[in-house]
Amino acid sequence: MHVRIILLLATALVVPIAHAQSTVMSIPDPAPAMQPAASDTKQITFDVVSIKQNKSDSMGGSARSSPDGVTFVNTTLLFQIAPAYGVEIDEVSGLPDWAKDNHYDIQYKVAAEDIVAYRKLPRAESQRMTQAVLEDRLKLKVHFGTKEVPMYQLVIAKGGPKLHEAKPGDTYANGMKAPDGTPITGSGMRMGRGMLTGQQISVSSILNSLKAATGRDVIDKTGLTGKYDIDLHWTPDSLSASESASTDTSGPDIFTALQEQLGLKLNPAKGPVDTLVIEHIEPPSPN
Repeated sequence: MHVRIILLLATALVVPIAHAQSTVMSIPDPAPAMQPAASDTKQITFDVVSIKQNKSDSMGGSARSSPDGVTFVNTTLLFQIAPAYGVEIDEVSGLPDWAKDNHYDIQYKVAAEDIVAYRKLPRAESQRMTQAVLEDRLKLKVHFGTKEVPMYQLVIAKGGPKLHEAKPGDTYANGMKAPDGTPITGSGMRMGRGMLTGQQISVSSILNSLKAATGRDVIDKTGLTGKYDIDLHWTPDSLSASESASTDTSGPDIFTALQEQLGLKLNPAKGPVDTLVIEHIEPPSPN
């Protein structure tokens, strides 16, 4: 499994997708035209976008935020598209093999004068920004659907949560580091086989990791709204021969680890999930 850090600043952009509908109605006498309200709100776009294929064959990847954007190293287009449109990675269908398998180094940056506004953007608006990039650079076209699937609800276990709440301004000298070796002082997450580490992250941000570990969608029902430092370790259900030789298999499974280490629990459930169908995608256009 590729190790990844998922930034809690939303890394995707949402352009609302609506289904056109024709309606016939009677038209009353014309009324004075209403002028749209003046708005001082500037629609922010990424000023710099770099997408380069990573051919290192590295088994690791990372992502880190900065005041003016976010940088991904050794990521896949799938991990860009799914959060951009607000779906889980397993709910994306129609991607060609190259879009699943090829890895890229991707950087998104806003202009200096937009940094303050960028850091205050709601999730939907930041998703819209990323969508605009994907639609431009990949010629991406999509549509949405739904399906009902078995899933889990993440709840607080008996005895209460065992989460370490992050404090504003916390620094992590011995925590996660950027590719250049400097400590990451903001929020970020690193995932790997049987491990999940997070700095200043929300509980909802670990749902993708839990889905990868359990094979099912996970819905956050904890009601926890803070930012937390998380260090979770478990024994994966299936290990290759080489992994078995180098991994301590006496550790807990993901369900037990969640309860013992974080005070959280996964309850079986069933419900609808959004799906994203890829209609068209092309390799990234040159920088």
